[in-house]
Amino acid sequence: MVKILKTITVFALTALLAAGLAACGTAASAEVSRDDAINEALMHVEGAGKDDVVSVEEDENEYDIEIYYDGVEYSFDISKKDGSVLNASTENDNKGQTGDDNLPSSDESTIGLAAAKNIALGEVSGAAEKNIVKAKEDYDDGRTVYEIEIVYKEYEYGFEIDGVSGDIIEKDIESVYD
Repeated sequence: MVKILKTITVFALTALLAAGLAACGTAASAEVSRDDAINEALMHVEGAGKDDVVSVEEDENEYDIEIYYDGVEYSFDISKKDGSVLNASTENDNKGQTGDDNLPSSDESTIGLAAAKNIALGEVSGAAEKNIVKAKEDYDDGRTVYEIEIVYKEYEYGFEIDGVSGDIIEKDIESVYD
């Protein structure tokens, strides 16, 4: 009888130890989500929200997140492994300064990044906000443009959208395997 109890006890302890190691292994291999990385970057830009995120790119080790808020572009590299900030930088925008031909005039009203995203999504049937991998406001040839990239069903769609009219200036479609 004692031998049976010892065998059951050893078996139970072995099962508990295996379950504990499996749980630790699962937790250690979990990757930081895209949303968690965005939230980490936003914590470092006081007053900014998700609408201010203009670009999220990723590779196997990190997320590259760009936030445009209050005339400043913030760039963050966030670790996929633990969510830590690997690198951060800022770049002041020259909006409001005179004499720069690449900037929009102060009376120019733009459609906004959210509207540009919707225009691009309207061109890719079935795609959703989560499929946007890059969304950025830029100034090209003296006008505001929005650069939007969408990855959906094995294709990468690239759009350049006029910031005032909302017209699609350029549209590229490539296989993700090219």
